[in-house]
Amino acid sequence: MKPQKMAPEAVKMLRSLSGIEKDALCWRIGIKRGWLNNIISQGRGPSPILALRIEDATHGKIKREWLCPNIDWELVGDYNPLTSPKGKKLSQP
Repeated sequence: MKPQKMAPEAVKMLRSLSGIEKDALCWRIGIKRGWLNNIISQGRGPSPILALRIEDATHGKIKREWLCPNIDWELVGDYNPLTSPKGKKLSQP
């Protein structure tokens, strides 16, 4: 599967961060600065989990929909593996 490009809004917001803001973001989401720089320079969307972390760390200023526009976030809904209990099965309709 070919990586999807981020929406222009995400690239613009990430590029506008100062050096210390980028360092703090990396520290909060658990990646190295070089990885963030690669994401920004290539414009490729991060993994959905990383998109959730970035949205959370930026308090919603950088949206998951911008970072991974190929994901149907309405289908995903409130599911967040970062906060959902592990091993809990989703209810079936």
